[in-house]
Amino acid sequence: MARLGKQFELVVSDVIREFGPGTKVSSGKWVKGPDGRRDIDVLVEGELDGKNQKILIECKDFSTNTTGRVGIPIVDALDSKRRDLDIKIALICSNAGFTTPAISKAKRVGIGLIGVLREGDKRIRYKILDEIYFREIRKKILNFDLYLNGEKIPPNGLDFFDVCFNNRPIGNWVIDRTIAVIAENPIVRGWFRATFDMRERILLEAPSGELAIDRLEIYAEISGGWFAQRVTIDATSGLYDWLSKQLRPASRKCVVKFHDVDRKKGRKVRSPPNFDPIRPGFKVGKTDLILVFIEGL
Repeated sequence: MARLGKQFELVVSDVIREFGPGTKVSSGKWVKGPDGRRDIDVLVEGELDGKNQKILIECKDFSTNTTGRVGIPIVDALDSKRRDLDIKIALICSNAGFTTPAISKAKRVGIGLIGVLREGDKRIRYKILDEIYFREIRKKILNFDLYLNGEKIPPNGLDFFDVCFNNRPIGNWVIDRTIAVIAENPIVRGWFRATFDMRERILLEAPSGELAIDRLEIYAEISGGWFAQRVTIDATSGLYDWLSKQLRPASRKCVVKFHDVDRKKGRKVRSPPNFDPIRPGFKVGKTDLILVFIEGL
């Protein structure tokens, strides 16, 4: 049976192959450097993400306890190795995480920090444990305005469950759209308004008779905040980016799982680190967890 570190190298190689089936991926390779032979845990060569790439991956099958996190000496060593071998892209793969100095150095010298995910694969001894951020929102006010030709239609005491479209209360649609707006926008408190212009005039049914509209506006007031919790992260197959806190699925059919999420155990934070509410930093090909608990809807 191969040593534990070798097993980890093999599963990393298998997951990388799923990203580029035509890519050459080798593990446990020795190459000649300026000062003699250098060992390479995983070497990726060929087309990946539509580009011809050569990637050096250092694999560290460390424990997930605090002392098992990858430290700055390993980042230093990989930085030296990639320069010796003239390889521009280098990554360190560890499911145990990284110390703060290691993360700082990796960012500064441009070394990626990843973890490997493959649910059920016994070659992965430790699952990824990391802090995720979620929002807890409470609805204070929720209502809607109806318009026709730019003119607001008097509400006349209407509740949004009094008004129907094809015999179905539009209140259900209003709540659904409100949840979507809150989920898709990193807001935690204040007022917001969402406008929906109809492609053509539609007729709504109200107790007083039919209402013709061409625009519907939802307005709401919410309160809430950001929370953080350390959870277990897993997926059928993919890579976890420790720097951006994003997961990259190996295929469209990838199933992502976050275990032991409990909003009652979350600690309140002002916002996620380096969070930009205007440009959250989403990247094509990566998946972000959007977790929102909404009360009152």
